[in-house]
Formats: sequence, structure tokens, C-alpha cells
Amino acid sequence: SSVPRAAAVAARGHPAMKALGVVCLALSLALAGADAEEAATNPLAKVLELLSGLQQQVISEGQAAQTTFNDISSACEDRSRELHHEIKAGKASGEELKALINEQSATILALTQKIEDLGGNIADNEAELKEGTEIREHEAATFGAEEKELLQTLDAIKRATAILERAAAGAAGAASLAQLKGARSLVQVFTAMVQANAVNSADASRLTALVQMDGAQESDEDDADDEALGVPAGNVYEGKGGAVADALENLSEKAEDQLEAARKAETNALHNYQMKKQALEDEMKQQNKDMTTSKQSLSTAQEKKASAEGELSVGTKDLEEVVKVLGDLHHDCMAKAAAFQEETKIRGEELSALAAAKTVLSKSTGGAEAQVYSYEQQAPSFVQVKMASAQQSAIRVVHLIRRLAADASSSHASSSGEALSQLSSRIASAIRGAALSGSAAPFDKVKGMIQDMLAKLRADADKDAEKKAYCEKEMAYTTEKKDEKEEDIESLSTKIEQMSAGSVKLKEEVAVLSQELGALLRDQAVMDKIRAAEKQTYMKARPEIEQGIEGVKSALKILRDYYAQSDDVSASSTSAGADGIIGAMEVIESDFSKQLAEIIAEEERATSEYDDRTKENEVSKSMKEADVKYKTQEAASLDKTTTDSQGDLANVNEEYAAVMEYFDNIQKACTAKAEPYEERAKARANEIQGLKEAMQILASQSATLIQRSARRTLRGAAVLSADDN
Repeated sequence: SSVPRAAAVAARGHPAMKALGVVCLALSLALAGADAEEAATNPLAKVLELLSGLQQQVISEGQAAQTTFNDISSACEDRSRELHHEIKAGKASGEELKALINEQSATILALTQKIEDLGGNIADNEAELKEGTEIREHEAATFGAEEKELLQTLDAIKRATAILERAAAGAAGAASLAQLKGARSLVQVFTAMVQANAVNSADASRLTALVQMDGAQESDEDDADDEALGVPAGNVYEGKGGAVADALENLSEKAEDQLEAARKAETNALHNYQMKKQALEDEMKQQNKDMTTSKQSLSTAQEKKASAEGELSVGTKDLEEVVKVLGDLHHDCMAKAAAFQEETKIRGEELSALAAAKTVLSKSTGGAEAQVYSYEQQAPSFVQVKMASAQQSAIRVVHLIRRLAADASSSHASSSGEALSQLSSRIASAIRGAALSGSAAPFDKVKGMIQDMLAKLRADADKDAEKKAYCEKEMAYTTEKKDEKEEDIESLSTKIEQMSAGSVKLKEEVAVLSQELGALLRDQAVMDKIRAAEKQTYMKARPEIEQGIEGVKSALKILRDYYAQSDDVSASSTSAGADGIIGAMEVIESDFSKQLAEIIAEEERATSEYDDRTKENEVSKSMKEADVKYKTQEAASLDKTTTDSQGDLANVNEEYAAVMEYFDNIQKACTAKAEPYEERAKARANEIQGLKEAMQILASQSATLIQRSARRTLRGAAVLSADDN
């Protein structure tokens, strides 16, 4: 039992020690078998047989391990392919989500700026409307006070005129106004009226102020006009056309003119305010509508961005998990491949040790075998008979090896045809030499040749296995890198295409907006030109019509005043014709007034329509200019990102070219032979099996010779007999 233990210990060390351990183990097993069987065979042959059996066991284990490794490699490749597809899909989804996030971010930025601009415009319009309303209220209050004052003044003039007429006619109560006869001016007349309680002091003050104001306005005119402030010589009450009455009538006309001018100014101011207010309210209404729409769009964009960011976060975590799983899978598969390579290497070393042990036994124990296990005395006739039998066995071996050589030569999966053919020739030469020399044991040299060939075939098998493992490893790694680069190229290309398409679309939209802006500006210029022409026509026509109306009114007043004098007898004869003329002039005045009202209404309508269209154009122009600005910035940003991505794509293409170059080289190195590894391994296994069969033929021939010899003539027979006893 100590010998096998020593062999096992030695087998863990140096290959030479492994060989020695294997020899010791085989010898111990052979000796044990010799003690157990009375008709034991040659122990050395038994050792060689055990070594061959052990070799076959190692080879079988290697084949089983190769099958298992192939299954593992296939599972690793399938799982790796699935994970790569998941990673590719995850990256593509991530790029799409990133593009969506960038798009929504740009939209949010543009909408935020737009909302800020709209808020500022609304605030400006509200402030302008508030300021205009305050001014309008102040103007309305001022006009109210002025209108009230003028109406009271006109009322006072009417009362004063009535008092003067009664005083002039000598009506009842005129005695209290006797002091009016001594008045030399309107101021003195008003003072006398107050003293006579005909008018109150407030009315007198108003009339006095009006007279003074009228006098101040006419101070630079001729002296004839100054008579309005005084009473000419003579009786002031002589006739209706007295100087005081005329002066009061003149004051009344001026007060009426002031009232009309004030009302006209108020009407214009109110109309302008209403137009301005309407324009501002319409603009703010549109701006508020745009604000609501922009806020809704902003909320939608923020929701889309948040949703995309959430999906991107989850997708990124899932992608990282898949990448981690792929890394673990790669690590596990590489570890199993390394373990398989290590086991293959160990089996190769073990087979080399077994082959070396068999070679050592075959080459170094021939003489000892002849001395220990051969016949002590052999009769010539017996030797001749056994030599013939041995030669027949050797011929069988030669034929077997030649058949193996022929099969190997006809098969593309094996490269051992020539070596096997040479081996058969060498064995035939050795047999012929043994026959000529009369040697009774020609198999030692033949066994050595066959064992050398077995060792060579096993070494070739180990090299093929190592090369296959190396090729599988490099092919898997290179394929993985190639797939990664292809995914990167596809991802970058897709991203560049999307950004380029987005940039082109934005630029097209900018071009359309620019065209619309140009058309808008041209339309506004045409509107401005038409409005200017209409304004010029209106400004020319209105004064002319107003002048015509004033002329007709003046003519009517002259005629009415003249024909209204009932005491003028000469005028009554022509009053019928005058009435016709006055009626015609009244029709003319009505036509002129109607035309004036129409052109004023038309001007107001045209002005309102022009202002509305102008405001709409300004709002549309501002919105389009903002869109052009934002879309231009976004297109520039996309162009910059596209340029950066194109640089990245160029770098990835260079890396991909290097990977493909290495991939082509490794493919040429690993797939140079058309036959796959499995076919070569099968052919080599057949060759090894054939050589083992030849070894068994030789071993059986040696056993037959030993069994037929007399047991008592063997060296060591006494020892064996003692062991049997």
C-alpha cells in the first residue's frame, strides 16, 4: 500500500516525478495481480496495459469535459446574446428619452420666456390703461366743471338780455332799473342789475369775467371793436340793436362757441380714450389667452419631461443591472473557460507523463524483461514456432497501422497520415530485422514506436484543445467588442439623424415664420400707406365741409335776422322768396352736416379698424419674432450637439475598424482549416484507438508466449512457488 501512496504523492509534483509515480503505481498493481492469479502474465506487460487503460480513462474524461464545456459555452453565448439585445434596446430607449427630455426642456425654456414676456406686456398695458383712465377721469371732471360754468353763464346772459329788453320796453318793474340808463359799460350794467336785484352777484361775476376775457382776447384789434365794453352815446335802449344788447348777444355766441368747442374736445377725448381702451383690452385679452395657452403647454411639457425623466431613471437602473448581469456572466463564463483550460492542461500533462512512463518502461526494461521473464533454455524448434506466431501478430499490427494511415490520408480532418505511414514502414523494417537476426522478442522496439506515436497524437490533441479554447475566448471577446461598437455606431447614427432632422425641421419652421413676418410687414406697410391716404383725404375734406357749414350758417343767420324784423315793411314784400331761399339753404346745411357726420364716422371706423389690425399685427409680429428667436437658438444647439456626436461617431468608427481588423485576423487564424475541432478530435481519437488496438495485439502475443512456456523454467519460479505456498 505504500507504493501507490508514494505514486499518488509524486503525481502532484514535477511531470518527471508524475511519470515515475505512474510507473510505480502500475508496477504495484501488476505485482498484486501476479500474486492473485496462479497463471499470471508478464507483470511488465500488465503495467503497460494498466498505463494504456489509465490513458484511455484520462482521454474519456477529457472528451466528457469537452462536451460539458461546449454546452456551457453555448449557454453563455445564448445568454450573452440575449443580454446584449436587452442592452441595445435599453440604450436606444434611453437615447429616445434623452431626445424627448431635451426637446421638452427647450420647449419649457421657450414657453417660460414667452410667459415672462407676456406677463411684462400685460403689466405694461394695464399700467397704460390705468394711467389713461385716470387722465380721462380728470379730463371728464374738468369738462363737467367747464360745461356747468358755461351753461350758467349762458343762462345769466339770457336773463340779463331779458331784463334789458323789459327795461327798454318800459315793462312793469322797470322803475327799479332806472339806474341802468346811466351805465356807460357792460360792467356798470351788470353792477346796476345786481343793485336792483335783477341778477345775483354770482351771475354778475360770471358775466363780468366773460366780458373781461373777451376784451383781453380782442385788445389788439381796432378801436371799433372796443365799443363792446362800453355804451355809445345816446339812449342805450333805443331799438333792439342797441350796443349793450349786441354786446350781450356777442358774449352769448362766444359762450356757445366755447361750450361747443369744449363738448367737441370732450367727445374727441372720450372717443380716443375708448379706442385706446378697446385696443388695450383687446390686446390684453389676446395676451391673456396666449398666457393661458402657454401655461397649459408649459404644464404639459413639464409633465412630459418629468415622465420621461422618471422612465429614463428606471431604464438607466435596469440597464445598469443588465450590464452588471452581463459582466457577472462574462466573469463566470471566463472563469469556467479558464478552469476548463487548466483541466485540459493538467490532463495533457498527465497524458504526457503516462506516455513518458510507458516510453521509459518500453525502452529501459527490455533486457531485464528477457532475463527475468524469458525461458532459461529454449529448444530451437520451440523458438522457431513461436517466432512464426510473433511475426504473424506483427504483420497484423503493420496492416492495422497502414489502414489507419490510409484513413488519415483520405480524411481532411487528420494530418497524421504521413506519420502513420512512416510508422508502419518502420515497424515493418523492425520485424524484418528481427526475423533476419532470429530475435524471439521483436516487439520492444515496435511498442516504443507506437507509444511515441501515441504521445505525439495526444500532444497534438492537447495543442488543438488549447488553440480551440484560445480561439473561443478571443472570438467571444472580439465579437462582444464588435457588437458593442456596432451598437454605439447605430445609437450615434440614430441620434445624429434625429437631431439633424429636428434641426432641419426647426430651420424650415424659421424660414416659414420669416416669410410670414415679411408678408406681415408688407401688409402693414400697405395698410399704413392706405391709412395715410385716407387720413389726408379726411383732413382735407372735413375743414372744407365745416367751412361750408359755417358759411351756410352765417348766411342763414344774416337772412333770418334781417327778415325777422317785423317792423320793416319793405322786407315783407320779399319774405316769400326769402323763405324759399332760407329753406334751400337749410337743406344745404343739412346735406353738409350729414356729409360731415358720414366722413367723421367713416374716419373713425377706418381708424378703429386700422388700429385693431395694427395691434393684431404687432402681437402676431412679436410672437413670430419670439418663435424665430427660440427656434433659431434650438436649431443652433442641435447643430452643435450633432457636430459633437459626429466627432464621437468618427472615433467609434476608428475603434470599430481596429476591432474588425483584429476580428478578421483571429478568424483567419482560427478558421483556417475547414474541418471543425470536433471532426479533428474524432479522427485523432480513432487513430489513438487503432494504435491502442495494435498495442493490445502485441501485448496479447507476449502473454500467449509466456503462458505456453514451462512455468518451472522461468526465472524466479522458486520465488513464485514460495509465494503460492
